Amino acid sequence: MSKEKSERIYIQAFYQNNRLLFLITMLFRLMLVPAMLLVSWLLGKVIDMITERELAVLWRLFMTAILFVVVFFFLQLGFYKTQSAFLCKAIAQYKELAFKNL
Repeated sequence: MSKEKSERIYIQAFYQNNRLLFLITMLFRLMLVPAMLLVSWLLGKVIDMITERELAVLWRLFMTAILFVVVFFFLQLGFYKTQSAFLCKAIAQYKELAFKNL
């Protein structure tokens, strides 16, 4: 068996029966990217509102930030749970194949 073919078998073992978890993990990651950009925008708005001393707008922004923190927490939680499940399953399958081929 060629070296390239043997490497491909190990890579395939990583994703075998594990594609759904990988897809869900990537979807959570894609949802987190705009959320992280929103954090930057919110911080900029808070600084602007503090310097302009518009307390009514600052209060509304504060409530939006609280809602965002809750949503962001659950996105992060979902990402870490699915990423951990994906990696545990992938490494177990990889290890099983590696020891089987020894």
